[in-house]
Amino acid sequence: MNLNLQKVKLLALILFIYGSMSIYAQDIHFSQYYASPLTLNPALTGKFNGQYRISGIYRSQWAPAGSPLFMTPALAVDGSLFKGLLKKDAVGVGLVLFTDRQNKATLVQYQILGSLAYHKGLGANNGTQISLGFQGGYVLKQLNSAKLQFGDGFALGGVGGGYEYTTSAEIATLKNKFGYFNMNAGLFVNSRISKSAVIYGGYSFNNLGRPVEQFSSATIDKVGVAWRHVVHVGAEVDATKKIVLIPGVLWQMQAKAQELNFGITAGYHIKLDPNGGTDHTTVFLGLWNRMTPNYISSAKAKYGEESIIPKIGLEINRIRFGAALDIPLSKISLTKNGIVSGTGLAASYKGNRPLAFEISLAYVGRTFTPKENIYLFNPRF
Repeated sequence: MNLNLQKVKLLALILFIYGSMSIYAQDIHFSQYYASPLTLNPALTGKFNGQYRISGIYRSQWAPAGSPLFMTPALAVDGSLFKGLLKKDAVGVGLVLFTDRQNKATLVQYQILGSLAYHKGLGANNGTQISLGFQGGYVLKQLNSAKLQFGDGFALGGVGGGYEYTTSAEIATLKNKFGYFNMNAGLFVNSRISKSAVIYGGYSFNNLGRPVEQFSSATIDKVGVAWRHVVHVGAEVDATKKIVLIPGVLWQMQAKAQELNFGITAGYHIKLDPNGGTDHTTVFLGLWNRMTPNYISSAKAKYGEESIIPKIGLEINRIRFGAALDIPLSKISLTKNGIVSGTGLAASYKGNRPLAFEISLAYVGRTFTPKENIYLFNPRF
């Protein structure tokens, strides 16, 4: 077997199988992170101006081979309850379902999570709000072991002359699926600092109980899912009556993996709300950057160094549509010398940039107009 091809297969094995159990593995992420509020921060549950919200997002990643290596769709429904009854406060309840397919469905996970949040209004005009949210649900992971490729250990340099990595003989010891209960928590604060500016920030703490993930029956493979810390801050500034600026920063860390997103989106109100509210017809254009200084030490490979992310969006009649494209600033490199050789999957990625594409859609509904409709700030794009 070609040495470089061996390394590619080894890297694929680490990424897509043991990556799900490794401390280097990361949970799902979206470039349009505010377009998927319930996967960003449980405290954003019910954080919108209406009675209910339906939101969906789809991410396709690394598709030069004809079909994406990663595919992540998510769907969420949440409600904003008891406005008026709780004076300045409100309660958010929600449900989010998503699936993440890796290496063309070699490894698939499903999650269904229920969310509950309380939004506390402060100040005479409810200008500052503090939100606290919790989330819990079931996680199911499935492994299609028939799609795995083994070089029967790739090397014989293990302890006692044995195999250094998993061999085809060990495939019988792999479980096809397992599941567990997981919990997340979050905090979010927003404040109107002037007539034309709102600032906000949030923190979410994920995988609270560090549940154990294990496909192999070997005791040594038992690894608790690493905590994931997410910090997101931003602002919305009305530069003019028709132009809004939305800068933002997101940073998250899971074990030794980190990700930093930052950028700005500008919106132009084509049509202002005739009732003086916030239901404008607006087009959005944004340019963002992602930096991921992550390394796979065993393969001496680095990935996802930096990407630029152009975004577009449209908001009309409480419907929000968004799209984003991740454009890496460097070509993919999977081996020590940066050369990918061989046939099939390895050859299809040689010299390519692993693009990712996202689309999102959300609708905020109002079944009735409450006597006291407490305004809840809803961060965008």
